[in-house]
Amino acid sequence: VWDPATGQNLLTIRAHDRPVYGVAFSPDGKWVATAAGDWKNKKSGEVRVWNAADGREAFRLPDSPYSVWAVRFTKDGRLITGPTEETALRVFDVATKKEVRALTAPTTTRGLSVSPDGKYVGITAQTNGIVKVWEADTWREAYEINAHPGKVVFSVEFAPGRRTVLTAGGDGAVVVWKVPGGEYILPDFVPPPPKMPKLPQPEP
Repeated sequence: VWDPATGQNLLTIRAHDRPVYGVAFSPDGKWVATAAGDWKNKKSGEVRVWNAADGREAFRLPDSPYSVWAVRFTKDGRLITGPTEETALRVFDVATKKEVRALTAPTTTRGLSVSPDGKYVGITAQTNGIVKVWEADTWREAYEINAHPGKVVFSVEFAPGRRTVLTAGGDGAVVVWKVPGGEYILPDFVPPPPKMPKLPQPEP
């Protein structure tokens, strides 16, 4: 945990013995959740919750057979984990530590995000370029976006104060979409290729 003003290290949590893929603060700042796994060495996925004041472990969720790529809190304090290779996401009640919802997707998923107003939850696809968005109160699918056809979608983020979504894909593009509905509203932010320095030509 870092102080953004000074860059000072405030707290270090030795969270897992495998790579940590996701981290999130609870809305009240009391908890830090971490998601981990090691797909190369076939180690189980782990989700743990820590006291943000002292770094002590508060509780842990049951391990997953697969790596857990992301973790988020909702505005009402529920904990969303995933995605994994078996489920799109799982929702836990932090107070009871019990699973209250599990949602699936037709393909392995990678990214996870919650809109600033807490109304929407989005996940990204591993292989088919689809982003799915659910209503957080009913868990009904609101819409899906064919964001990066045929490519991995690594992340999805809801813009604060605006009804827009950003997606980043394996095609090198960042695309802006209107929420709800998934309407494409801005061109891809595709960086230009780097300029390579000209090498001196050998003398004949």
